[in-house]
Amino acid sequence: MTHIHIQMINPEGDHRWWRELAIAFIHVGDAFEIRCFKQDTEAIRLALSYGKQDDDVQSDYEVSIKGMVTKGMLKDVLSFEPCEVHGFTRLTPHFTLVVGRLSSEHHGMEVHLSGLSPQEVERVESIMEPVGDRVSILTYES
Repeated sequence: MTHIHIQMINPEGDHRWWRELAIAFIHVGDAFEIRCFKQDTEAIRLALSYGKQDDDVQSDYEVSIKGMVTKGMLKDVLSFEPCEVHGFTRLTPHFTLVVGRLSSEHHGMEVHLSGLSPQEVERVESIMEPVGDRVSILTYES
């Protein structure tokens, strides 16, 4: 199985790559988990509009919301405009978004893709090519 780890090094410029990965790997009906810092009440409110809080997850710092991807959630994820909050770039409103084989961490600044076919690897490489040296990409087998 092929896995790809993408780490944003320079957040300046176009962020279409994140949306294109989301289009390729997030589908209506997929199970998701969103994690937000407890103090990020707006992100929690938004996440709760998609799913339910998982009270089995015990953390002093995070809240976990789980559910199934809906058309509305997918539309919101794809239409989020990157912004800067407290000096950090956010490509997503949520600290962590895990859907199927895609795991987006640190507000989209790190993306992990797992269990990829050769065709999916080619698609990811094509999506990431225009980003150039603004990201670090590690491809590995397990």
